[in-house]
Amino acid sequence: MICSNCGAELADGAKFCGVCGTPVVMEAASRAAENVQAAAADAAPAFEAPVFDTPVQEAPAPEAPVFTAPVFETPQQPTYQQPVYQEPVYQQPTYQQPTYQVPNDTPVVDEQERASAKSVLTMGILSVAFAAFFYTAILGVIFGAIGLGKAKAYAAQYQTFSPKARIGKYLSLGGLIAGIIFAVIVFIIIVGAIIAAMNS
Repeated sequence: MICSNCGAELADGAKFCGVCGTPVVMEAASRAAENVQAAAADAAPAFEAPVFDTPVQEAPAPEAPVFTAPVFETPQQPTYQQPVYQEPVYQQPTYQQPTYQVPNDTPVVDEQERASAKSVLTMGILSVAFAAFFYTAILGVIFGAIGLGKAKAYAAQYQTFSPKARIGKYLSLGGLIAGIIFAVIVFIIIVGAIIAAMNS
């Protein structure tokens, strides 16, 4: 046996080391414990822990991105069609000659009306001519009255006066008034002359 403390050889059955004095009992007990453990280890079945193969997962290799070149479509050029201009056709307008219609209320001048207007004008002229003199003033009154009568008949028949008839009417009226005035003056002169002759 060997001392566990100093390594010196011990005699069989020694309880203490002769060199260092370390008790051998403890060595023997520890040796016995080691023998017991060795025996127990021999008697006990040896269990080996199963070794599991851990699958090695390989990291997937990154795929390189595939770039697809974009396809650009060329726009189709629009087709322009030249417009066709048509010459406008001008139609000559047709002008129709307007037809003038005589209104119904326009009096139609006839020969009889002209004769009546001329007669009224003649009486008016004679009335003024005779009324201009003292001694023929009474004739001016007579022709003036006749001219006014003809003018009144003319207006009743034709509902209007022509220029000649209108002038004859005014001349007849003027001759009648002038003839009356001159006739009165002549009458006064004559009466005065008679009275003067009677007094002389």
